[in-house]
Amino acid sequence: MKMKGIKGIEQHADKIALGVVAVAAVGAVSLQFISGSSTIKVGTRDNVPLATAYAPVEEAARSLQGKINADTVNPPQAPAFSLTGKLTLGADAPKASGPRVALGPLPQIRQGDTGAIIAAAAYALPAVPAPAAPLAVPYSAAIHPAEKILHPELAAVLPEAQPYDKAIVSLEFTFDGTALRSALEVDPDGPAEPLPLAWWRDPNALGADLITIVGVEVERELITPPDGVTPQGPATTRVAPMPGRPNGLKQWADNVRSIGDVPIMVDALRAMAADIERPAFYSIIEGPKWEPPSDFIAKGDPAERRKQIDVLRRQERPVRVRIATLEQQYAAAPAEPAPRDSGRTPPPTNTPGGKGGPGAGPSATPTRPTPTPASGDRRTIERNLNRAKDELGVIAKKLMALGETVEGFDPVDPAAADAAGAASSAPLLENPAVSLWAHDLDALPGGTYRYRARVVVNNPLFDRNLQDGPQKQLGAESLLRGAWSEWTSPVTVDPMNAFFVTSAAERSEITPRPHASAEVFQFYYGYYRVARVSLEPGDVVADAAKLPELRVADLAKLAEAVKKGTLGVGPSPVQPVQPTIAPRQPGRGLPGPGAQPPVVTTPGSTPPAGETPAIQWPEWMSQELPKALPLSVDAIFMDVQTVPTETGQAKSQAILRLGNGALAIKAPDTESKTALYRRLDGSARIGMNQGRDVSKPEEFRMPVIPGQRENRTPSGGGGGKGGGGG
Repeated sequence: MKMKGIKGIEQHADKIALGVVAVAAVGAVSLQFISGSSTIKVGTRDNVPLATAYAPVEEAARSLQGKINADTVNPPQAPAFSLTGKLTLGADAPKASGPRVALGPLPQIRQGDTGAIIAAAAYALPAVPAPAAPLAVPYSAAIHPAEKILHPELAAVLPEAQPYDKAIVSLEFTFDGTALRSALEVDPDGPAEPLPLAWWRDPNALGADLITIVGVEVERELITPPDGVTPQGPATTRVAPMPGRPNGLKQWADNVRSIGDVPIMVDALRAMAADIERPAFYSIIEGPKWEPPSDFIAKGDPAERRKQIDVLRRQERPVRVRIATLEQQYAAAPAEPAPRDSGRTPPPTNTPGGKGGPGAGPSATPTRPTPTPASGDRRTIERNLNRAKDELGVIAKKLMALGETVEGFDPVDPAAADAAGAASSAPLLENPAVSLWAHDLDALPGGTYRYRARVVVNNPLFDRNLQDGPQKQLGAESLLRGAWSEWTSPVTVDPMNAFFVTSAAERSEITPRPHASAEVFQFYYGYYRVARVSLEPGDVVADAAKLPELRVADLAKLAEAVKKGTLGVGPSPVQPVQPTIAPRQPGRGLPGPGAQPPVVTTPGSTPPAGETPAIQWPEWMSQELPKALPLSVDAIFMDVQTVPTETGQAKSQAILRLGNGALAIKAPDTESKTALYRRLDGSARIGMNQGRDVSKPEEFRMPVIPGQRENRTPSGGGGGKGGGGG
């Protein structure tokens, strides 16, 4: 059938086009074979002749067959990652371009389950109790130069050159951990409910506490500056943390951002709790041994001891009244209802008196008065009564240590003290007497201060899913600061320089001119040094103090010894015993011209008569110091006058003109009896006899290495030990 309207060539156009293309392709292939110079790409090889196109394929096949038949296998190596890459799961790898796919939130180690459910109950912040039994004691010594090498930040508070003499104030407080536990367990009045146990006790760690002491904050109030001028208005400042010692508050601020960070940080702080609660004082190279304030006061002068006894007696009276009130309430309280399980066994009842009373067992420190419940809850009354008895036990122990007798308590025997010492190492929330130390390195010599402290713990409500509004604000801060303690008694830091007139006499037939004797003191290399001056009118109060053989460290050699860890294990110097000194001459602190020189003997040897064995110094103690220290006072002796006393007797007074033009009147009978003079004079006598082995381990305690921390658990029960002394 003939198609209408379509020509024949149009009907076969597609067949014609296909034929032309086929002929062209055959021609191109034929041309390649005819020319013989055509090449092709095979694998990674270019320009392979067509005749040998299958050769690379055959070669690769033979290589693969050889690997299959081989007896040994070389597995592929794992890719190498840097430390950063390992910690950040491939942070060093090239960043992929293009869209990112969300794989979920980052993993959080021990992340608490905040969940999406908002807490239905209302809660209240627990009240952190105030520390009690505050003590403050001044202490001065020469800091070991190795401390400055190990802790360069000490340079800000130490002298520029050796010896590194430093005056500080050491502080002691006690904290009732059981009172903090009671605050966590308490069922508040009103709509608020007790805190869930899991918020402050870790269910996965066998009952370990999730609450710990993060730090202790101390405030200092200036009462009288060194110049004696009363400051205008309050002068209260925060005591800076101790350089070179752990700072829990800073570590917490640097590492805690959410609730998931809390358990890890609590574990870390609990591991170094002793260093946070009782930071050790620095190692010293010369000076009196550092002692806790309570020990120092117990051994101190009668005036200071009497002052402390009066403070403790004032604390004792209200505690006894509270005990009597609670005993009456306990007797009148109705029978106890079925107890709600709080996870804690109630503490045993202590009875004052006898060896079973708090004076012989674990004791607590006085805390703020505990309010007695109006509801008549028998268990709560019993808990408050036991705590009050523990407080009384602490006070009684301190009074008995000061030589006082306390009604209802037997003297503490060594066995009871050991038992109380063991109790002091109990966990925070089980310890009624956590010992706290602090050291103020910024107190100025000659100034008078007082101190108070508060305890900072982590907030159990931090970052919880609390209700919006006021409840949400309770968990906004990660730390919880407690109440401030009472102020310590005012404490005066001994001045670095002082002078006293020790005798004075008017002109007479024997001495036509008035004369006087003065003693000038300066703290130098761990002890006070004294120059004794005979004065006539117009004389300047100045002379030189004699020094024993003293040396300071070659800091380069010392740094090398510290680096190698050989400090304290090198050659042992001779260990002289305490020299003997001839009796004091009237009006003098040291032997007169006719007295025999000090005699020093060495254990196990007898030195020749009149000779003193040389001290064998460590190699790093190579720089000798002069044998005399010039001392002077900007004052001129003018005259002596005699004045009557209330008893009708006459006493002499020395008149001096100071550098600022003012007159100073010194009464020898009064000055030589002051507590300050006795301390400085005693220090000067000890300083003349120094010559200890400065390389002995007991003389230089190397700062604690993590994992090798020494046991600084206070000896004795109750308030423990802390602070400073000397």
